[in-house]
Amino acid sequence: MTTSTVTTTTSPSLCGCGTPDPGFFSFKTGVGTGTCGQIVNDSGASLLSLEGNLLYIGGGAAGVPPNLNPDNGLSVFKVASCTSKTLQLASATGADTGSNLDCTSDGCFFGAPLPIPMPANPSLSICVINTISGSASGTARCDTGAANVDFQLASATYLTGDVLLRRCTATTDPNNVGRNCSTDADCPGGTCADDSAAIQPCPICNPTTLLCNGGPKDGQACTPGTIATISDAFPTSHDCDPPAAGGPLAILPIPFALTTGTSSATSADLPGQPFVFCGFCAARFAPTWKQPVVPCTSDAQCAGLRGCPGNTACSTCKQHNPGAFGEGPVRTITETGAPAGPLATGQSPAPVSFGSVFCIPPTFNTAVDLVADLPGPGATCLQGGAQLLP
Repeated sequence: MTTSTVTTTTSPSLCGCGTPDPGFFSFKTGVGTGTCGQIVNDSGASLLSLEGNLLYIGGGAAGVPPNLNPDNGLSVFKVASCTSKTLQLASATGADTGSNLDCTSDGCFFGAPLPIPMPANPSLSICVINTISGSASGTARCDTGAANVDFQLASATYLTGDVLLRRCTATTDPNNVGRNCSTDADCPGGTCADDSAAIQPCPICNPTTLLCNGGPKDGQACTPGTIATISDAFPTSHDCDPPAAGGPLAILPIPFALTTGTSSATSADLPGQPFVFCGFCAARFAPTWKQPVVPCTSDAQCAGLRGCPGNTACSTCKQHNPGAFGEGPVRTITETGAPAGPLATGQSPAPVSFGSVFCIPPTFNTAVDLVADLPGPGATCLQGGAQLLP
C-alpha cells in the first residue's frame, strides 16, 4: 500500500499592499487646516500663504476671496495593476462604484456643487458643477501613501447671483422653513425674511428639512453633498440644480493634476505682459481672447490667429492681468501635499493632502472675468482621507 501526498503552494502577491490585492484607490475630501503653499516674488519673499482646502483663482487684480472646497467629495479610482507596492490607477466607472457621484470616468461628478460668492458684487456670484471629462490616470505607492492623479475637469459655470435673497421663517409647516420666497404669502404662518446678507450662489440642501432651498427644485427632497463645510453657501447637493435659464455661462476645460508632492508654476515675462502663469491667445491691447481658447506660452503660438473679435488679430499670449490671487509681481505659486503613509487593503482612511496649481480659461462674460480676473491661475490643496479597497 502506498500513500500519496498532494502539496498546494500559494504564490505570494506581487503587489504587496495587503490581502486581497486592492481593486480601488479612494480619496474623500474633508475640512482643511493649516497652510499648504504660498506665492512668492522674484526675490523669493512670500506675498501670500495658501491655506488648506481653499480654492484661489485669478490674476493679480482678482477680487474673489479664497473659496471653500466642498467636503465629503469621494473620488474612486480603479487599480489597473499593482507590482512591488506601486499601483497604476485608472478611471472607475459608475458601474464600478454604483454612482455617478464618486466615479472617475467621463461625465462623473467631481465633488458637490461649488459656490463661488462675489462679495464685492453678489449679482456676479457663480455656481460651478464640476464633472470629469475623458479618463483619469495616476499612480500610488502603498508603502508611503504617495500618489499622483491626473484628469480634466469640465467646469459648468452658472451665473446665478444669490439664489436665496429672501427665505421663509417660522412657517406653520416646518418643511417650508428656509425655502425661497417673494412675499409672506409664500410662507404660510410665517414671514418672507431678507436673507441678502448671506450669499448663496448654489441652491442649498437644507440639513434640517432635507429639502432643496432655492433653484428650480425648491422644496424637493435632497441629500446634502457636504457634511462639515461651514458656510452660508453650504450644504450643496446635486439633487438641487442651479437656475439654468439659457444654460451655463461657460463650460471651462481645466487640466487638473493632483499630487501628494509639490505642484508649482512659475510665471513668464512675455513681450505683451510680465508675470504670466496662464497664457491664452488674445488681442494685443484689449481683454479679448480667441474663442474657443488657445493656450500658449509664447506669442509665436498665436501667430496668424484672428477673431478677437471679428478680424482682430489674436497675436498676444497673455492672461487677464499679471500675477496671481490679487498680487501682481508673483513669480512662483506652490502647493505642497502630504502622502498618506502606509496603506493596506481595507484599512481605515489615512489623512492625506493633494496639491494642485492649474489654469482657468476666460468665461467670456466681461463682468465675471473682470472681477475674477480670468483667464488666470488657480490653486488648491485638497485635504481628506485615502483608502485602498478590495
